[in-house]
Amino acid sequence: MTRLSDYFKFQLSFWTILPLFYALKERDLSWKWALIQFLVFSIAGFSITHFYRNSINRQEFPYDNSLIVGWRIVSTLCLLSLAVVAYDFTVDQYYYKKGFNQDELYYLTLAGYYLDGFVIFLPWFLIFHLYKYGKTIGQLNTLHIQQKVELQQAQLHVVLNKLNPHFLFNTLNTIRWLISKDKEVARQALNELSEIMRYSTRQTSSSLVTLEEELLIVEKYLKIEHWRFDDNLDYELVCPAQLLAKRIAPFLILNLVENAVKHGISQHLNGGIVEIRIFEYDNYLNIEVSNPGKIADLQSGFGLTSVSKLLKILFGKDSNISIEQRGDKVITAIKLRDHAL
Repeated sequence: MTRLSDYFKFQLSFWTILPLFYALKERDLSWKWALIQFLVFSIAGFSITHFYRNSINRQEFPYDNSLIVGWRIVSTLCLLSLAVVAYDFTVDQYYYKKGFNQDELYYLTLAGYYLDGFVIFLPWFLIFHLYKYGKTIGQLNTLHIQQKVELQQAQLHVVLNKLNPHFLFNTLNTIRWLISKDKEVARQALNELSEIMRYSTRQTSSSLVTLEEELLIVEKYLKIEHWRFDDNLDYELVCPAQLLAKRIAPFLILNLVENAVKHGISQHLNGGIVEIRIFEYDNYLNIEVSNPGKIADLQSGFGLTSVSKLLKILFGKDSNISIEQRGDKVITAIKLRDHAL
């Protein structure tokens, strides 16, 4: 069984109650004329407003321009009021046998009929257009949100697709170097790389990962680099267990660490230590990666630009990235507000 739409429920209710009220108000009408008036009023009102509604649906009503909306509604009400005058004039001629008197009183009566037209149709127009306006604004808001989400997803995938080949190129260079030095170590490095790439493939369709997932991959990457640099690369990772379930952007820490190795450790003959510290402070999740070096060496790295883009896309104003020099170390710090995670 087909259910009536909200629109048809409104139409049937409105054009039953209002004509019934007007028919009962005319106490001097016979029941036959009252019934005829009720039916004519109901059918005419329903048909005219339904035709109006269909014409509105076939075009884009400019709800963003109040002057045009107001002009269209008022001009339509004026035309419909003329129809009411014609109807009442016909009733006067054929039922009341009043004839057409060109006196001032009768013109005032016609003016009253004209105002009746406004009184009859104005409530319908207000209800219809307020509902239509709310529905249109709701659809526009939904469309805007959907487009914004799709844009963010597209931007995110572009950034991730740039990050993955960038990281892969650097890591393959490391493994190529290891093959000439120690094939067994190179084989282990390939195993670690396969885990990293599996993570990479899985996360291109996901916006966020847990800290635990990201840090496992960071350690695999640092193992590969440790084999490359022998004893010249060490790392220290500090993250409280209660923070491991926090969600961050994939490759966020990995890219900071990769930059620390590429622009810090590899630029020093004696290597150094990459320190990763994660902690909460003042309602922010803080991620700090430090390496020996100078701040100028890090500013041209592609990875940091991509990290900044990722933060902007996923967290907007609820995040920031900074780089500072502390003695002989460069500290790259990311702050994420807790409610954005």
